[in-house]
Amino acid sequence: MLKKIFRFIFMDAKLQETVDFLRTIVIFKGLSTRTLRKIALIVFEKRYSDGEIIYEPNKNADVFYIVKEGLVRVSNESSEKILNAGEFFGLSAFFSGKNHDTLARAGKNSTLFLIYRVRLNDVISPTSKSGVKLMNNIVGLLLLKIKSLEI
Repeated sequence: MLKKIFRFIFMDAKLQETVDFLRTIVIFKGLSTRTLRKIALIVFEKRYSDGEIIYEPNKNADVFYIVKEGLVRVSNESSEKILNAGEFFGLSAFFSGKNHDTLARAGKNSTLFLIYRVRLNDVISPTSKSGVKLMNNIVGLLLLKIKSLEI
């Protein structure tokens, strides 16, 4: 009990900042603080310079990305989407196990959170309450995308 109290009191400020940021990301909506802390511990923060390539088409998609600061341009042959802080990308290929079919490039100096599939699988089991909640959030987003395509 005393160990839990000290852990809470002295929790790293950076970890708490990451938890607070993750809480704002729609796919993590409704996850417990405990689960968000576990995810925060596996997040890899990486900085990209303006114009730097994050990933290219046909590259392995074992990571999904969250824009912490800056902006990212994700494009294919026919369109481009600009993503700002709090938005994420690379999720479709990440969960399907397929390679990327888009190009992602930093639109200005940017900081991204990278979450590796292997590390996420270590933290959240697909059959756990948190895993089911995460999958429900992702399915909800996919349904919104499908609905936006309907006439």
